[in-house]
Amino acid sequence: MQTENMTFPETAPVNYQWPIENSPDSVFVLDREYRYTFFNNIHAELMKSLFGMKIQIGHALSEYLLHPDSWKMIRSYLDQVLSGVPVHTSGWRKRRFFEIHAFPIHSMTGEVQGISLFASDHTEAKKVQQKEIESVYFFKESQSAAFIGSYKANFVTDRWETSEILDQIFGLEENSPKGLQVWLDIVHPDDREMMRNYLQNEVIAKHQPFDKEYRILRKSDGALRWLRGLGRVNFDNDGKVIALVGTVQDITQQKYAEEARLRSDIKFRLIFENASDGILLADTATKRFVIGNNKIVQMLGYDLSEIQNLTVTDIHPKDDLPAVLAAFQKQQRLESSLAENLPVLRKDGSVFYCDINSFPLYLDGREMLIGFFRDITERKRVEEAVRAAEEKYRALVETTDTGYQILDDAGRVLDANQEYLRLSGHSSLSEIQGRRVIEWTAEHDLQRNAEAVSLCLKNGGIRNLIIDYVDKHGRFTPVEINATLQKTENSFHIIALCRDISERKRTEKEKLEMQAQLLHASKLASIGTLAAGVAHEINNPLMIIVGCCEAMLRNCTGPAKEDDQNLLHTIQEASTRVAEIVKGLRTYARQDGQSLDNVDMHLCISETVALIRGMFEKEKIKIEMHLDAHNFLLEANTGKLQQVIMNLMGNAKDALGHTQKGLIRITTRDQNDALQIEICDNGTGIPAPLLPRIFDPFFTTKDSGKGTGLGLSICNTIISSFGGSIYVESQEGQGTTFTILIPRHQSANTIREKNLPVDQDLKISAKALIVDDENMIREILTAYLSSFGMKVSQAEDGEAAYQILLSEHFDYIFTDLKMANMSGKELLSKLKSEKLAQDTKIVVITGNMLEETSEKMNQSLGLKVDAYLCKPFKRNDIIPVLKALMK
Repeated sequence: MQTENMTFPETAPVNYQWPIENSPDSVFVLDREYRYTFFNNIHAELMKSLFGMKIQIGHALSEYLLHPDSWKMIRSYLDQVLSGVPVHTSGWRKRRFFEIHAFPIHSMTGEVQGISLFASDHTEAKKVQQKEIESVYFFKESQSAAFIGSYKANFVTDRWETSEILDQIFGLEENSPKGLQVWLDIVHPDDREMMRNYLQNEVIAKHQPFDKEYRILRKSDGALRWLRGLGRVNFDNDGKVIALVGTVQDITQQKYAEEARLRSDIKFRLIFENASDGILLADTATKRFVIGNNKIVQMLGYDLSEIQNLTVTDIHPKDDLPAVLAAFQKQQRLESSLAENLPVLRKDGSVFYCDINSFPLYLDGREMLIGFFRDITERKRVEEAVRAAEEKYRALVETTDTGYQILDDAGRVLDANQEYLRLSGHSSLSEIQGRRVIEWTAEHDLQRNAEAVSLCLKNGGIRNLIIDYVDKHGRFTPVEINATLQKTENSFHIIALCRDISERKRTEKEKLEMQAQLLHASKLASIGTLAAGVAHEINNPLMIIVGCCEAMLRNCTGPAKEDDQNLLHTIQEASTRVAEIVKGLRTYARQDGQSLDNVDMHLCISETVALIRGMFEKEKIKIEMHLDAHNFLLEANTGKLQQVIMNLMGNAKDALGHTQKGLIRITTRDQNDALQIEICDNGTGIPAPLLPRIFDPFFTTKDSGKGTGLGLSICNTIISSFGGSIYVESQEGQGTTFTILIPRHQSANTIREKNLPVDQDLKISAKALIVDDENMIREILTAYLSSFGMKVSQAEDGEAAYQILLSEHFDYIFTDLKMANMSGKELLSKLKSEKLAQDTKIVVITGNMLEETSEKMNQSLGLKVDAYLCKPFKRNDIIPVLKALMK
């Protein structure tokens, strides 16, 4: 606003214009309608900075105050002034602090005709005032946080002024007397004379600042505290002491920490200097040594001052420096901590060898590498002596015509000579090292070999054991073994001498023939035990098929259709499984003749998948079939082929485990004169070291109790009996593929019987508990019993069932006998001994192939069993059992 545009009220003397215009305050005048009649430049600039507007004479003040609440408050003040009462107010406005004085302007007749206002900006003064307040506050707070008290001691009046914190430090009451003697009385008796002399002879006499650490016994509780006092002494013109002003800080915790650190430093120094290993600390940037201990001084032949002038390159032979520096850098990068067998150079030029264990650390802001040097000179001497002895030993064992081997306590090869490699059918030690000798032991001698290893571990040795080894071409080599047990530090080793007795066996033909007959007879005699041991392998899949058939039959109502015929065919095929699997066991025992039919392989695969698809889908496993072969007729046995497919599918399901998107793909292709069948899964895969053994009898990758190890061996035997072959390819983590090749046949006659079992009606209101380690068996039996109206619970083994029976009563218990954790027999014995489920009907589910009767079984179990169900069974097979139990 320009001066020529200003208008002053009539009552304002003209000679006031210049001082008002140049006033440092904001000055303006309003009429009774609150319109501007005058304002100075300061006010114009202030309104522009506050509201961003250019004010003008004649415009109302309310036009520039945009917020209604602001104008409402200001008008209340202006109305008061118009009533003749001056107003003084102050406050913050947009981070600025103003004091405002408003006065009424009177006319010559005494009437109020306007308002004059003076606004003073006190922002900076207010900020200074706030800072002073904050400074005092923060000073007090910082003293409180650091536990620092302040004081002023007047030596003329002997009057001491102390802060609240200082009273707390000394343990004084707020109004208790304070003075020099009071302070000296609080000082620890052992420090009192020292502090008196220090105050008089150092601080006062020499005009020195007060800076001393001392102890007190706190007045309130007598606790010992460490303090640090700081102060400045004031003197008069004659040099006479007037006062002492300063602070006192409680440093007890710091003092205790320093003492603890000192004790730690002493312990570290004792350990450092008396360590049995040499220790060097090197700067990683310069590779110069900073410090070393007594042991490294002895090892290198330098004194400590000389060591501190050396670098890493000075204590190693020049030719070995590249390897040493490479190891140094790896340790610095934490890629390795131990560098073994490094040459170290003494002051006299001689060389010794060390294992150096190093790691980086930071000290005084610098990166260091601390190294621990262990002298291995003596160890190397012993190792050289041992190496020389081993060379003599190796020359000895390699020139003998006796096979020599060392086994661990699990029968795995640790070492062997060339003769033993020949006997086992191998050419290099790496082929057999870490493998078990049973891998090249003839099948008929597997059990004897395992028993011999156990006997050796038990009795300390074996003598004149004769077994047959077999090479990869199927050639047998009879071997006589003498072994002894050698105890090592943490385990046992078996040292065995093996001699080829082929010549001797040829000269004893009659004896060998008799022995072969005995071995063959022994093998045949063991088939019954073998069949009993794999009863679940045979009967559990059959049980699943029977259950699936039952489900299909329940859905088969109304007039017969083509789909019904397929169901009847499935029933017919499933009903022959028991006989076919038993024949499969006979095939495994001896390669005798078997009747073969013309088999539609595609139909066989489709029917097998139909049996198990529902169960697999429950576990979120998808089955894909790509039956692309054109010539799919084989000369084979349908039941055995189903057994092979079922076994491979079951293994694939187990391999998928809890895979979110499990997939099993079955593919057929024409392959020259054969049909190729691939069963592929995307499961966990088989580790490469296990692949060569995958078809061995009793070998399994499943957990204990989950497999017998016979499935793939039987599959191999079955496919071989058809003139075919089976192969496996697998990569760990990426799945497994089994490939089967079977010669094709030109025609086929498929026989399908049409025998449909008839359901019987039965309703029972009862509770039943099913105990079986096969999930699908439990599900099928649950469906059967639920269809009779029973309320059914499940347990996966005897232990789980026992826990349920502790708190819940059941009318019926259906239990398998062979289970992991706790078998059915153990469960029943436990129930009998603890008198649990005494009025519960016990039904035993058995798949044993040996001759057994209720009486024999009861004698074996040692308690009464109410009924038996032999696997596989159908729904209607349960009805007469339940009816008999109800009677």
